[in-house]
Amino acid sequence: MERLTSMVAAMAGGDHVPVALARRRRALSQRAKQRQRRWHAASGSGNRVTSWRVRRRIRGARWELQTGLTHKVLWDTVTPAPDSSPSNADIEVQRSRDVLGVIEDQQRKVAGEVFPEPTAIFAMWGSAYLVGFGAIWLSWGHGGTFSAWGAAALLGLLGVVATVVSVVRLTRFGQGVNGPSRRTAITFTWCWPVAMAGVAAFDLGLEQHGPASGTVALLWPASFLLVAAVLFLAAGTLWDDTGQLALGIWSLAVAAASTFAGSPANFAVLAFAGGGGPRDRPGRPVGPSAVVSDPAPAPVVSPEPAAMPALDPVIHAQPRLRVVVTLASLAGGDRLTFPRLQELVEMTAGNLSTHLRRLEDAGYVSLTKTYRRRTPVTYVALTRSGRRAFEDYTAALGRLLDRSDNDDRKEPT
Repeated sequence: MERLTSMVAAMAGGDHVPVALARRRRALSQRAKQRQRRWHAASGSGNRVTSWRVRRRIRGARWELQTGLTHKVLWDTVTPAPDSSPSNADIEVQRSRDVLGVIEDQQRKVAGEVFPEPTAIFAMWGSAYLVGFGAIWLSWGHGGTFSAWGAAALLGLLGVVATVVSVVRLTRFGQGVNGPSRRTAITFTWCWPVAMAGVAAFDLGLEQHGPASGTVALLWPASFLLVAAVLFLAAGTLWDDTGQLALGIWSLAVAAASTFAGSPANFAVLAFAGGGGPRDRPGRPVGPSAVVSDPAPAPVVSPEPAAMPALDPVIHAQPRLRVVVTLASLAGGDRLTFPRLQELVEMTAGNLSTHLRRLEDAGYVSLTKTYRRRTPVTYVALTRSGRRAFEDYTAALGRLLDRSDNDDRKEPT
């Protein structure tokens, strides 16, 4: 190279060739430094690379930066952890449990809002018996601690308050429901004042024949409690409610015990046994909702493995499921107004109309548009095919969950 340079200089007869070569070298050196800076930036965001070598491959198409590592990492050789994600069957089982929870929650909501529990009514009347008859007992048998007329007025006032509470609670019973159960509930409600008025007339008629004062004191409270006990037994039989049946039997026993205790001890029996007696079981709805079938009937397990039970896609959507559960909670032949159904399922009117149209197309619900006191009203009812489809749906859920439980028991520990 030096000989070629000297020969070119000699032929040219000047010193400009070495100067041109020097400029060329400086330009190449600057380019190399620029490449180095770019490679440093690419390798570690400007960090210093201790050992590097540049190789230019064919036609300069690709450049590599090779650091001073003793081994090259080709790929991550770490053994991956076993897949812990749930299988499709586990996902279906969990979804089925969630769906069953939705069904139970909606049934409790309908039982609590459409058919409210009579716990408040029983508690109010129990308090009236306890305080009112207790005051009469104290005024009669303990040296006139209270005035007899004052105790009687207190009992009457508590009876009025309990009546008002009962009327307010009973007005909510079956609100928005139209059908046999609503008519039965209204008729039974009117049986109470009619029966009590008849008992009062009966007792007044007996007093006209001049019975002893002690007999009158035994007759009035025991006769009213006796009629109430008969009505409780009728309600328990009508709606298949063991709580009201037990309350009716207890009231009969208290009424009979008060007559054997004599006056004024009968007021103590009525106060502490009648006012402090048993109550209806909490959470037990009274009315048509009490006959709602269990959401998951006992499934029949096949000894051979079978395919997963198919769930009705029309009912399986959660909004439509809530609608079907709400309507299935009513007694057969009952129907619900559209606004009341909208409140229970917590949907907008447009959304509810869309889902009702889908259920109506499947033949699961029927819509009836009529007038009530010159006001248009729409009733929604569950058809027989819809009730049967809901029963099949809950049965399929039960089979799916039962199969999952059997598989869990078969797994080795």
